[in-house]
Amino acid sequence: MTPAEDPVIALPALSLRERRRLRLLALRYRVRRDTTLRPVADVVYNLRSRHGLQLSMGQVLELLNWRPTR
Repeated sequence: MTPAEDPVIALPALSLRERRRLRLLALRYRVRRDTTLRPVADVVYNLRSRHGLQLSMGQVLELLNWRPTR
């Protein structure tokens, strides 16, 4: 798949469940076993290479800082 064919995810269009799933996935790649934090660029790369998710750095930051409303 070429970069032009990669699906781009629109975060506002996702359901609450999907946003939570993506946030947990991003957090999984953000926190190392020794509890230090990886750079956001590494998280973006891991999400793209391991899961095929095309997210920008801003979207990943939004996911990592996102708090669900009740």
